[in-house]
Amino acid sequence: MRYSNDETVEVDLHVHAESQKAMLLSTNGDEKRAEWTPKSQITHIGASKGESGSFEMKEWIAKKNGFI
Repeated sequence: MRYSNDETVEVDLHVHAESQKAMLLSTNGDEKRAEWTPKSQITHIGASKGESGSFEMKEWIAKKNGFI
């Protein structure tokens, strides 16, 4: 599925894990519903593994990963 919207959105997400290139994020803290999201596609604000925080990303990636 392709998204053409370049609008940036801010979503509150929980961080389950982090690798060098991606973060495992969910909207409700349920790791089974978490999605790996490339760090190149997000700007995270004050959140690390086990915490929740605000993340900015393009609307298309937020929709693709079910965050909005």
